[in-house]
Amino acid sequence: MTFKLTIDTRKLHQIAALVKAEGSPKYFVADGVEYGLENELHNPRKPHFMRNATDYVRPWYFKNIGKALMAGELDAHTRSAAFQVQADAALHAPFLTGALRNSIHTEKAE
Repeated sequence: MTFKLTIDTRKLHQIAALVKAEGSPKYFVADGVEYGLENELHNPRKPHFMRNATDYVRPWYFKNIGKALMAGELDAHTRSAAFQVQADAALHAPFLTGALRNSIHTEKAE
């Protein structure tokens, strides 16, 4: 039995052209506290809070990226994801004085 499969790559080329035209928006989610690497990497209560935040948001981001590209809203979509990472990281950050949690912020890359 032989199957003939025809693949229409027009949509793929259209999305690639949109990304090339818009560029790749970049946002950083960071904290501004010198709290030491040990607090993040070896805290038994809240280990790797920033990485867990990105893991939480990643499925939503990639599920909806096609719609954002087609609507010409890639920057807004990426910005929204960055703020979701910020919120989740703040929610799960180790809490001693609140300085770390309050310092987590999002900024657009230049």
